[in-house]
Amino acid sequence: MVLTVFRALVLMVPLAQAQDSGVIAGRVLDAANGRPVTAAIVTLGGANVPRIPATDSATRKPGPPRILTGADGRFVFSNLPIANFSVTVEKPGYASGANGRRRPNGASRDVVLTAAQPAADVVIPIWKNGSISGTLFDEAGEPVVRAQLRVLKGMVVEGARKFLPTGVPALTDDRGVYRFGSLLPGDYLVVVSSARTSRPATPSTSQTGRGGVPVMPPSAGGLQIADVIYSMVRGTIVPPPITNGHLMVYPTTFYPSAPSPAEARLITLASGEERSGVDIQVQPVATVRVSGTVGGPDGPVPSVLLRLRPEGFDDTPVDQDTITTVSDAGGSFTFPAVPSGQYSLRATQVSRPSTPGTIPTLLWTETPISVTGDVDGVVATMRPGLSVTARQDFQGNADPPQPGTGFIPLPFALEALDGEGSTPSFGGLLNQQGHLTLTGVVPGRYLVRVRSSPAGWMFKSAIVNDVDVSDTPLVLTKDVPDLVLTFTDRWSGLSGTVHGADGTLDTTASVVVFPTNTEAWKDYGATPRRLKSNATNTIGEFAISSLPPGDYYAVAIPEDQSDDWRDPKTLDALSRIATTITIGEGEHKTIDLRTKDIPR
Repeated sequence: MVLTVFRALVLMVPLAQAQDSGVIAGRVLDAANGRPVTAAIVTLGGANVPRIPATDSATRKPGPPRILTGADGRFVFSNLPIANFSVTVEKPGYASGANGRRRPNGASRDVVLTAAQPAADVVIPIWKNGSISGTLFDEAGEPVVRAQLRVLKGMVVEGARKFLPTGVPALTDDRGVYRFGSLLPGDYLVVVSSARTSRPATPSTSQTGRGGVPVMPPSAGGLQIADVIYSMVRGTIVPPPITNGHLMVYPTTFYPSAPSPAEARLITLASGEERSGVDIQVQPVATVRVSGTVGGPDGPVPSVLLRLRPEGFDDTPVDQDTITTVSDAGGSFTFPAVPSGQYSLRATQVSRPSTPGTIPTLLWTETPISVTGDVDGVVATMRPGLSVTARQDFQGNADPPQPGTGFIPLPFALEALDGEGSTPSFGGLLNQQGHLTLTGVVPGRYLVRVRSSPAGWMFKSAIVNDVDVSDTPLVLTKDVPDLVLTFTDRWSGLSGTVHGADGTLDTTASVVVFPTNTEAWKDYGATPRRLKSNATNTIGEFAISSLPPGDYYAVAIPEDQSDDWRDPKTLDALSRIATTITIGEGEHKTIDLRTKDIPR
């Protein structure tokens, strides 16, 4: 692609060109201090963008126009048709920017050129990446070399605050120093993971066991302890010698030296901040042996992967926090090195039948285990997954869509509210009565989600025993044969305009709508379908469609404050400044709002 460099004086000339020549000019600024950003790559996109031939056109296709900003951060695109365009910005060390974006990864807006206004002058902020660094020490205060750490970023997922891995793991150097770069502003936890795996010392007769779990031979490496092979993945800290016949290990540790996420110290990183001195000390602990058998409806279950998940780790889903093993040919299993604590023993196994048109089956187990000393004789019973069968009901004057046949993509999903509850990855079967069956579901609390409705129809409700389980949790303990998914052609929604504090139309606001029933977002820990948001357009208008009937709060907030609007704490604060509105079935209401800052 061709990269064009303009000087500041040249940039402003096109603004005075003839009205039949479209121009987009602007500046790229550092969001933290408002200073111009030089050498940023600005790319123009859109259906009507002229393609620029590549210099090595024999091997590369023409690309969109790109400009490199000068010392004053300015850029210009001229001789453009009257149309809509996207403008994006990239620079190493910064999060990507775009026209209309007011926060990292926030919504962007097209630049609209019209015959009446063929020129646009835009300002695009970009956010400098931050970093976290520190030193890892052992119990003697010595640096730990080549140990693996991860950084977890605080995010709102399904309406609940969780900490999820971001970026790639870091290894300490020969000084015990680690560093995470390219971090966006936000809240972080730093964790030293401790991955420990084991497998039977006697290999299975085949290299792949039931459920596709590989069974590795003893020659693959590791320490043999009685009848199992114990091994650690790359980056796990080598433990001290065995004490009193039991292994010592360095457990998963959070900054500064905490055993669980609840006791960890939060690191709040500002745009471009380089946080150093985040030092962590690890302490070895003694372990015990946990063993037992795993069985299913047909007897012992061989070659199944089992995980011991520590209590309190469900909001930090890092694979390294689990201790794993594989059952042998007789269904026996052993975890040779488990620190004391409360755990959940979990396993799932999917059997994919060879007969076409047959739904795969799932076996699962989740067994709580209290570990204070050696635990023998654990019995883990794997049970078949549950099924949920739904039929679709269409209410309205339009002709309902015609059902398909055989395997089809399911129009609904189950959203787990508890821990690591899961739904199967395989699809559903449509029977002769037009019923859809989802199988292989682990018991727990769920909300029914309809990801997309048939064309022309709005999802109305998901009813089980007269309860709408798209709003109220479905407590799944047995098969559900009678879920009714109702769709309507009587659409309801909300639209309107937003004004700023000075009374002018606010084109950079985000409108948030959520139920006045606080249980929907306080207690269930999920993002109900009644929680919606929409940014204002270039003339301060917003529109939210497919909003089910009910009582709602509606509030407009600055776009740069809307990153975690689904967080229950944020919604609780917004409820105190919001406007209350009631929407009936088939009703579309309009409302005028003023932008308000989120109370702190």
